[in-house]
Amino acid sequence: WRSAAGVAALVLIGGQLIWRAVLLGRGYFTQDDFLMLTLGARPLSLDLVLQDYSGHLFPGGFLFAWANTHLAPLDWTLAVVEIVVLQLIASALAWLVLCRLLPGSWWRLTVLSVYLFCPLALWPTQWWAVAIQYLPVSIFLFLATWALLHRLQEDSRWSGPLVVLATASGLLFQERAVLYPVVLGFVAVAFADAVGLRRIVVALRSHLVVWVPLVALIVGYVVAHRALAPIDSTSPG
Repeated sequence: WRSAAGVAALVLIGGQLIWRAVLLGRGYFTQDDFLMLTLGARPLSLDLVLQDYSGHLFPGGFLFAWANTHLAPLDWTLAVVEIVVLQLIASALAWLVLCRLLPGSWWRLTVLSVYLFCPLALWPTQWWAVAIQYLPVSIFLFLATWALLHRLQEDSRWSGPLVVLATASGLLFQERAVLYPVVLGFVAVAFADAVGLRRIVVALRSHLVVWVPLVALIVGYVVAHRALAPIDSTSPG
């Protein structure tokens, strides 16, 4: 953060947060927001956070809904603060990841700009119900990647458990977190000390203590998801 590139990154992150806050300031709750907040008015319980929501399972989202309903019902200002803070955390972690992927390179700012100002990420997350799923999933993906890079570059003992913990946390907010191992696999292969397809073998063998718990976690999640939020395959007629 203290380098010239770090200061430039802070300016980009600050500019994006201001832009997002201005856009959010002109908005309000809509569609699923009202349904989730209504469901969140119930007492906090496992039935609340583990409910089947149109085939989705996101306990973290319903924790947000429960907290918002009980602390400041229909308070859009609180929702704006939540989204902006989540974006700030995600952006800071994105920069930390880029600093390990591209140390000392100004290309870090180009990649960061794509992340910060991509319309595909910016516009949907003006919607509160989407933001409280997508942004935590982004946060925990960056955290898992940062932890894996620590393991690859410094062989930190705490990094493996943190990768698994971050993945488990991401799964609390959106099913897309099952793709974390794919992203992490690409990173591990890129850093593998080998040539050609042997990179894949080396990446797998060198980090089994990470991959085995991750696979077990994903399999357990899929089983639990099918049990708690089964997809109805019958014809609607």
